[in-house]
Amino acid sequence: MNIATPSTLLLAALVDSPAIYSSAMGTMDPSTALFRYLIAIPVCGLMLAFLRSITKSYQDERQRVEDEAAAEAAAQERAEREQAEAAEDAAGADAYEGQDRRGRTLA
Repeated sequence: MNIATPSTLLLAALVDSPAIYSSAMGTMDPSTALFRYLIAIPVCGLMLAFLRSITKSYQDERQRVEDEAAAEAAAQERAEREQAEAAEDAAGADAYEGQDRRGRTLA
């Protein structure tokens, strides 16, 4: 798990924005604001990891459903193709009954 992702750093800056603002205005020591930001990074990383773990199960379920639908569509397409080939073979067998491969009539 990578804690220092851009989303984590951005969320930590958002959470720590009051301290950053106070530091910019001179009412708070910059080292205190930086310390608070450094504390906010792992806290926000854990919060985002928890959120990702919750949403991953939904993503996995959606992928499974899509895979099943694709497999079902492929099976249906294969069955239709086999049915069409069987019908074509049956029509060809009726047309060439009593003839060899070269079309000569058998006795």
